[in-house]
Amino acid sequence: DLANDGALTKSILLLVNDKWRNKLIRSYYGLKQSINKINVTVKNGVNVYDYSLADVGEIMASFKKLNLDIVDVLRQVGFSRVKFMFYHRLGEEPFLDEVEQAING
Repeated sequence: DLANDGALTKSILLLVNDKWRNKLIRSYYGLKQSINKINVTVKNGVNVYDYSLADVGEIMASFKKLNLDIVDVLRQVGFSRVKFMFYHRLGEEPFLDEVEQAING
């Protein structure tokens, strides 16, 4: 949840290891900066999106980097599987190798 930094405050900032936490914070804010280039205004009660300053390729690359960094940190912590709703399409608790393969296409 990038709007209110839920992912940041509920997980990333709770990591004990500064190296891991800083890696994920950099990736998280890289993604957030990319997404924040999308200008959203409300006209007649309808959201209007202006993508003229945003680069979809940059957003996707930032999203991919954050996900790969999450997988990397989980491996370093000692996990081999992940139970995370976002990866649920890969199974209830996919192996990190499966998640990484799906991210890389």
